[in-house]
Parts: sequence; structure tokens; C-alpha cells
Amino acid sequence: MMILIAAVALALFIGAASANDSVGGDRGVIQLHCNVDGATAVLVSINGDESDLQTVIDGQAEFSVYTTGTPYKELKVSADGYETATPQSRCPQKARPARLP
Repeated sequence: MMILIAAVALALFIGAASANDSVGGDRGVIQLHCNVDGATAVLVSINGDESDLQTVIDGQAEFSVYTTGTPYKELKVSADGYETATPQSRCPQKARPARLP
């Protein structure tokens, strides 16, 4: 059985908050790079909640997250015919991009 190879890079894209932003906080982007187009990916928080499912297109998928929200502990990447990959994840910090191996 083939192993799904996923390299996860956390990239932070912080926008200026407008005066109309009443709830939330700073936002960041968790960017997944994967060699299997059509693979599905989901983030899992420390309390077990899962994010919306994303599909890898052209080698990548992105998750928009709050930098002050519940931290994510792992990313599940799966595709038919491959083993599910579950690299550890962490939330991006404001103005500090984080990278995962």
C-alpha cells in the first residue's frame, strides 16, 4: 500500500482589522502541500473537533483559522489507495509564519 506524502507548511497572512470586526481575532492560514490531487484533508483540534473538509487541488489545500482559536493538534490527509497521513499541526501566530516538516 502506498503512503500518502504530505508536507504541511503553515503560512500566516494577517490582514488589518476593520472597525466593523466585532468578534474573532487575527486570522492565519494553514497551507497543506500534498502530492496527491483529490486527497481530502481536515484539521483536528485539541478537543477533537474537526474543521471543514478541504480537497487538495493543484498540490495544495488551505485552511483559514483564528490565531486565538482552539489550537489544532493534527491534520488528517486521506485518499483512496493510500494510508492516511496525520502529521502534527499547530496554529499560526500573528506576524510569525510557522512551518511543519
